[in-house]
This record gives sequence, structure tokens and C-alpha cells, in this order.
Amino acid sequence: MKYLSLTPRDPLVARDGRPFGAGSGTRMKSLDWLSPSVTAGALRTMLGKQNPAAFSEQVVAGLKQIEVAGPLPLWDGTLFLPCPHDFALRAEGSKPRDCFRLRPLPSLNDDYCDLPDARLRPVLLPGTVEEEFKPDVPPSLWSMQKMRGWLLEKAFPPPPAKDDRRKLGPTCGFLDALPRDERTHVKILPGTGAAAEHFLYSTASLAFHEGVTIALRITGADNVGVGGLHPVGGERRLAHWATAAADPWQCPTDISTALTTAGRIRMVLATPALFRSGWKPGWLDDQLEGTPPGTTVKLRLTGVATDRWRAVSGFGLETGLMGPKPIRRTVPAGGVYFFEYVEGDRKTLATTGWLAPVSDLAEDGQDRRDGFGLALWGIWNE
Repeated sequence: MKYLSLTPRDPLVARDGRPFGAGSGTRMKSLDWLSPSVTAGALRTMLGKQNPAAFSEQVVAGLKQIEVAGPLPLWDGTLFLPCPHDFALRAEGSKPRDCFRLRPLPSLNDDYCDLPDARLRPVLLPGTVEEEFKPDVPPSLWSMQKMRGWLLEKAFPPPPAKDDRRKLGPTCGFLDALPRDERTHVKILPGTGAAAEHFLYSTASLAFHEGVTIALRITGADNVGVGGLHPVGGERRLAHWATAAADPWQCPTDISTALTTAGRIRMVLATPALFRSGWKPGWLDDQLEGTPPGTTVKLRLTGVATDRWRAVSGFGLETGLMGPKPIRRTVPAGGVYFFEYVEGDRKTLATTGWLAPVSDLAEDGQDRRDGFGLALWGIWNE
């Protein structure tokens, strides 16, 4: 197992799935963060170039077996993670700024909802919140220390306001979404030096905060070296690849202790997940019970707090599969799944299950090896 740190030399292009090009659109849109398949593909391409057999069928098969976890933001040796979707922030107004935990609550007799399964509870604000309020936009990225407190149900003061976060930087434990680097391009005719008509377009890329890099954890590439400059994402933008000595991926000790005896367990997605049943993990049966991949604990799903699906696609370069990849629907990073403990060893959630992939769309497990669906585990109370 190796730990890598990628330092972008240029703003990185992370296109979304909307059409872009001649006749299909003149404005490139960007994702908020790199897709796991982007960094996994870049790593395997770099390793394939080092192989004397280049990209033979046997080499490609071996490269696809390398397990890549990430990408996650890294600052000063600390991982930053997406804001969980069970977090609600009230903007300052008639009442002071405050934050709330969304939890599965039993429906009242006169309530109605169209959840796909009657055994699921709606995930709502606490019953003590009686007045409607205007929600504020929470910080997009949380440090591992902040996420640790949230997963343990500890007292959680509201994050600093956006202007204060900008002044404090990552030291406050929060980061906003990466700023966009937008550029306008035009085609110049070589004969006249004038701009060609109908060839004005714009692109957007991710400009990283100062000191923020990309963290990866790889398994199965022990005999090869990783380092130097190599492209990541679109337009062959460069990043410096280096091996990191420290391991920021370990589960905090107090979370491991709390999970050992927990009756209610929470799963927070650190990267987008791909499930056979759409929003529902394929490892859950008709009774909403199942065992997460890589663990030995059986859980029962009680509620889900997640945003709408996000599209992921790409362009395949493998022989026989070259061309646009089909669009797949992911559960976005930050999605929260509320479980009740049924049986089994809960400690495996903190050992083999911590920041391990839980996706199940690909029958051969390729989505998990690409880093889709890395999971954080915590506890929850009603």
C-alpha cells in the first residue's frame, strides 16, 4: 500500500457530462471535484508507460487490478472530506446562525411521503425546530477532525461565515469549493491573424487553494515507482506526483471505539458511489438488510439523506473499448445512510471498512478498484 500526493501545476480540467464542441456548445462546465475514475486512469496510464510491454492486453489487465482510493483534498497532512448531507445550516436573520442534524424520524399519523419503501423513515430536522428558516450554504469540505466530531455526535458549533473562512483558510477546519479558472478562447486565422467567426468558446477548470493537494491511496503497485510530472484530467494539465510518507487515511481511535458497541450506525460517502439499485446499495436485500463489502457486520437501512444523482462518463482508450463511455448515475459524495445494527463484528467498519469502497454496480468490482464509494462510518442518535 502506498500513499500519494498530487500537486497540480496548472488548474485541472474536470468536465461534467454536458456536450461541448463544434455544434454542441461553446461553454465548458466543470465538476466541483475530480471524479475517482480521472485519477485512477491517470495513475494507470503513468504506470503503463513505465512497462516495457507498453499497453499490451496482459499489462492492461494487471493495471486494472490496482486499487486506487481517492481523490481527496489534502492540506498539511490532513484529509478534507465532503460536507455530509445530514447537516443543515441556518443563515443569520431573525435568529442567530446555527446548525442542525437531520435524522430519520417516525412519521405521524397525518403525515404522508412517497418514500420507495415503507420501512424507510423520512430524514427531517429535529422536532424542536418549529419555524421555517433560510438555509445557508455550508462549506463544501471538512477536515478529518471536524468530520470526526460530526460522526461521533459531539457538540458542533456552526462553521465560520464565508468571509471569515476566506481569511482563516484551512486552519479553521473548513474549505469552500475550489474556485473556477475560466478562460475565453478564440480561433485565429493564420493568414490574416483575425478571429474566425463562430469559434469563440470558454473553458472552466479547478484552481486549487494554496497548499491543497490531492491524496491517493494505492494497493497493488508496490514494484513500480511513482513520481514526477504527469497529466491529470482534460487538456493534459500537469500535476507533480510524489509518494507521501505519512498515512492520513487511518480511522480515528475514538470512532473505532464508538462503533464497537453502536446500535445505530451512519455511513457517509467520501467519494461518489455506483450502486446497482440506483440510490440503494445492491448489497441490501428486500428487507433492507445487508453486509457492506469488506466487512462482517450486518446492517438494516433506516433512512437516507442525499442529493440528486450526478452523471459520470469519460472516454475509453482501451483496445476494443475506445470511444465515449456510457453515462452512469452516481450517488454524490456526502450522501448519508442511516443503519441499525443487526449482527456481526462492528469493529470491521473501522478496520477494513474505513474509507473503503462500497460500490457494487460492476460485477467484477472494477468500480471499487477505481475508488467509487469510499465510506466513512459513525454513530447517530434519534
